[in-house]
Amino acid sequence: MNLSKRRFLRSLFYVGSFPTLQALAELKLESIEDSYPETSNNGISSDAKVRIAAPSNGNYQYDADYGVHRTYVEPSYGQQNSNLSSQVQNSYNRPVITSGNLNEQINELIRQKRALGHIARDEHTAWQVVDINSGRHLLDINHHLPLQAASMIKPFVCQAYFFQNRRNPGLFPITDDIINTMRLMIVKSSNSSTNKIIDRVGGPYAVQSILRREAGDIFRNTSVVESIPAGGKTYRNRASCGDYSRFMQALWRDKLPQSKLLKSLMSIKNPDRIATRTQFVPQNLTIYDKTGSTSQCCGDFGIVEFIDKRGYSKPYSFAAVIEKSRSCDNYGSWIRSRGDVIREVSDLVYLHIEKMHNG
Repeated sequence: MNLSKRRFLRSLFYVGSFPTLQALAELKLESIEDSYPETSNNGISSDAKVRIAAPSNGNYQYDADYGVHRTYVEPSYGQQNSNLSSQVQNSYNRPVITSGNLNEQINELIRQKRALGHIARDEHTAWQVVDINSGRHLLDINHHLPLQAASMIKPFVCQAYFFQNRRNPGLFPITDDIINTMRLMIVKSSNSSTNKIIDRVGGPYAVQSILRREAGDIFRNTSVVESIPAGGKTYRNRASCGDYSRFMQALWRDKLPQSKLLKSLMSIKNPDRIATRTQFVPQNLTIYDKTGSTSQCCGDFGIVEFIDKRGYSKPYSFAAVIEKSRSCDNYGSWIRSRGDVIREVSDLVYLHIEKMHNG
């Protein structure tokens, strides 16, 4: 995408103008169907599209980690916004005013994605972004909701093994073979390697028990009930975006056994949905993450190590899940389009972080 297009999209964040469909057509943005096909395990897709944001209703919830903070709950399946539907029927000819609140911006983006059919009526989404240094929640949408974990459960499985290693290093050693197995789990998303570690720990219910016993305050909504079935059709393990965020924050602060090892594995350069093929997230940033992909789940979670203009590290956690109630008809098309929704959110989050720290 050339510089003029990038400036146009960036203006949507800073100025708040929203283009008509005709204006978008004139930009001739690449089609997600025609470029950068997404693989089964990782997200590689086309350029992110439009950044939009507007006020939406919210409520207050209590989070034991951070006290009272403002959080938004995304409208459920068939819930429609009459004003939004009217906007859709008029091809979004009216400009949408951008709010400085990230919750409101992302909420409105998801509303419009639903109205345009880019997120279906039978799909739930959940999001959380936390500023690591301050612990401040920047984005909370359905973050307490346990959704399918897919391959995003794999770092949790590694952590269960590390907990056992701390208790009994003789029975659960950290050997080159174990490290290589975990590397395959995280980087190549190997299901057979994952099942090998699950079996070493004692099975899926043992993994669940260990996580709850050792760090129940982190894995509040995590449920590990199955190994990875043949064909990778894992739909039963679940976790919330809040779990992913708490896990990555503890990992970042080296509060978990073998934190440095797991961070090194999760930072290995690999296609993702947080930075890969985005418009504004710099490709030279260090990303610690794990994607998850099935015909019912598209997600990614991790930490982005943002560096401000003075050279200081300002990391933030990012967790995103889109879950479908039944398997999609066309996996390739569905996983690409939902991956692109996550990339659009990641772009908007990055612009918010950039403005917050660099002005």
